[in-house]
Amino acid sequence: TDYLYRRYEGGGAAAVSFCVIFSQDNRKGTHPPEVCLGESVVASRDVVVRDVAGQGDVPCRMLLTATDRRRECFLSVSTCGREYTASFWKQQLIILVNGLLHRNASGALIRVSTAVGDDDEEAARQRCAAMMAAAIPYLDAALP
Repeated sequence: TDYLYRRYEGGGAAAVSFCVIFSQDNRKGTHPPEVCLGESVVASRDVVVRDVAGQGDVPCRMLLTATDRRRECFLSVSTCGREYTASFWKQQLIILVNGLLHRNASGALIRVSTAVGDDDEEAARQRCAAMMAAAIPYLDAALP
């Protein structure tokens, strides 16, 4: 119940993977995406997903990975309640403080990824951003 993973394909566009890891009351339930992706990370930077319904601009972390066979773009955001941050460490601090103050200490990591085709990093980032923007209003309604 703490993990959701879906892969969306069709319409001629590259497949997009969507993952949510949620923790109701355990700050250690999530971790930075770099932990899972390891040595294949070749670039990282903060980006903003603009005009998300109910949130406005949402800061995200973009990671590019490369292996011998595939390049992939990952876009992730950490949450605590309705606060979204590109920084896993900021999320952890907010969860810790909220827990001490007996406030909502739930947290989630939302990660979207897609293949980088023909070295077109920007198109991959845009696919990820579109999925993130579409998903966040539903997550706001579903998560505490």
